[in-house]
Amino acid sequence: SQAGDAHGLAVLYSLKQQGIDCFRWLGNNFPTNQLITFDPHADEHSIIRQSNSSPDASFINKNSSFWMRRIGYPVFPEPNETLNINDRDFAASEAKIFVEGWLHAVSEGFCINPFLAKSRANSKSLQLTIAKKVGMNVPITLVSNDPEKIKFNLRENENIRWIYKPFRVHQWDTDDASFLTHATIITEDILPGDRVLSFVPGIYQQLIENKLYEIRATFFGSHCVAACLTNLPKDKIDWRGKQAEALGIKPINLPQKIQDQCRQIMKHLGIHFGCFDLVFDDNENYWFLEVNEAGQFLWVERANPEIPMLDICCDFLISRDVNYGYKKKTQHHSYYELLENGIISELLKNDEGLIRENRKNSYIETI
Repeated sequence: SQAGDAHGLAVLYSLKQQGIDCFRWLGNNFPTNQLITFDPHADEHSIIRQSNSSPDASFINKNSSFWMRRIGYPVFPEPNETLNINDRDFAASEAKIFVEGWLHAVSEGFCINPFLAKSRANSKSLQLTIAKKVGMNVPITLVSNDPEKIKFNLRENENIRWIYKPFRVHQWDTDDASFLTHATIITEDILPGDRVLSFVPGIYQQLIENKLYEIRATFFGSHCVAACLTNLPKDKIDWRGKQAEALGIKPINLPQKIQDQCRQIMKHLGIHFGCFDLVFDDNENYWFLEVNEAGQFLWVERANPEIPMLDICCDFLISRDVNYGYKKKTQHHSYYELLENGIISELLKNDEGLIRENRKNSYIETI
């Protein structure tokens, strides 16, 4: 995981409360505050320590479950007095290669999701191709940095409204605020200059106009937890950034055909966990938008405490079963209660000051 990730903290806390021996690996701490040893001949093939002086160590063996929630890559402090500036690039390259090779190795056990599959699953172009192949409805889409093709596509389909989507969320930080990328409606007259378009590839996609609601379907192995968003913001295309409680989250039963198509996509991608974004329109059609192999999901329980997302996730990891199916319990570990009791806020506060790449204002609980 990474420091400041509420999902990783909540799952770790809940598993420990159940007496499960587990730990959180923070990749950004390597190699500055972390030592890793991998021995393919040993039963406990991986040993992780925080420093030379630390007597405590964490171990990974072939029977371990490994959740690659968020991969943190090696971060070297600035400035670094230990390494000559001319050697720093070499050390950073070796550290990254080591971590990637190690993640491939631990993926041989029960891993959600395997490292190689994560890279494959994060290809939006591949997702759309597979979704179409398995028979799902896919909006008209152009993935391009060619200004001529982008403009031609908008003109040729002038009866369609178009949206621009980035490949992943990006954050700009200023002294006063942080800004995130979101999907937005575009027209040719508001496109930036050709040179800018060519520098920034993007996803240009048909807007599904007649939608009744959007669906977040989260798959834990074979188990599907589907929820519809009945109160979408009318002035925005992208609901992310809105308070989860305001989205009108309700559990729904996704048709078996749609569930099976989602499972086929996961099988093609090689993943065992995924958050699917779907649209349901007034013609009773389901549309595939995307699947996130490391998507946020606890916000669903935050918005509707009757949907036990945290308990399902922990149960899935404990089961070590890619064909997992959740069985309802009389008692379960509630993410909503962790929020209400201030435990998540306390855990996030404890993470402040830890090394984390890229996002500096990240220590908040988000959707």
